[in-house]
Amino acid sequence: MFKILFAAALSLGTAIGSAAIGADDWFSDEGDKLAMMVAKLENGKLCGGVLRVNRASHALVFEPAPSEMGCKNAAEAKPADVRSVKTGDGAGFVVELQSGKERKLLLIPLPHAQWLLAKPMVKENNTRQQVESAGLRGPDGEPMRVGGSAGGGPKTTAVEIPANVASDTKRAADAVLSALGR
Repeated sequence: MFKILFAAALSLGTAIGSAAIGADDWFSDEGDKLAMMVAKLENGKLCGGVLRVNRASHALVFEPAPSEMGCKNAAEAKPADVRSVKTGDGAGFVVELQSGKERKLLLIPLPHAQWLLAKPMVKENNTRQQVESAGLRGPDGEPMRVGGSAGGGPKTTAVEIPANVASDTKRAADAVLSALGR
């Protein structure tokens, strides 16, 4: 079952992947065990795995998915080795570990995997580039510098994350923190 869900979510895109997985199929919280199907980037490509937290032992484990879409690197940590779990401005949440091959895991609930590929957008303000390419010089003979609010290097704007993606991401991060007893 995991193999089909991972393949659908990672290879077919957000809309189809979300439909294939369903609203809560990616998330299980029963008794002492929290498990969620998540995606992350490895070498610039999406891959999937299962993030598990055992409340009794507080052990956190990231297991690669059992398919060709599965991640290559696993991770395991005891509570003291988990530095932080937090959401940021972009898509996904970060689990920061003190040791191991993978120290920062940027994860996102599997139905929203494609949002990890969304980068901040760059708006070009060409004033600086135009002045430099024109070879304009100031009174001292030096190249003119354009800066400040009227000048313009590239400016970045954040990609707007849909409310359901942000909500699921926060739910996942909060659940991990709670399962770790924080």
